[in-house]
Amino acid sequence: EQLRKEDPEMLDILATTPLRLRYQTELSIMEAERPMIEFDHAGEVKAVHISPRLDYVPLADPETLTKFYAARKRALEIARDPAFEIRYTFEPGVLLMMDNYRLLHGRTAFDSQTGHRHLRGCYIDHDGPDSLYRMLMRDGKTISVPREATYV
Repeated sequence: EQLRKEDPEMLDILATTPLRLRYQTELSIMEAERPMIEFDHAGEVKAVHISPRLDYVPLADPETLTKFYAARKRALEIARDPAFEIRYTFEPGVLLMMDNYRLLHGRTAFDSQTGHRHLRGCYIDHDGPDSLYRMLMRDGKTISVPREATYV
């Protein structure tokens, strides 16, 4: 919203320039092509994809690339601006769940001389639950999960 107020043209280029996002390990290759900012049919932000170390900007003419890099730089400045931060200090046992598409997140610096930090991440892709939902809606079915079911 801040970028929409400041410079709608910058927002437009971030919403229309497709980036290839790629992350690869020995066990997986995750790759997608999408703009940095995605909107839904109503013009609301659907997702924000900011990962400069994982994105590949497509070939484009110099004018388009100049505009894109300026817009990306400004979007990153906004993302790092303390005015847009919400900070939490977590106590042991606290669980944070978030929609990774809708919330930019990170961790602040930590001095290991002052204590111990232990974080565990658990991630689920949107595709699996979205597919199951669409299949159930298409078939008019509901599912029940036994109370004794265990998920890992």
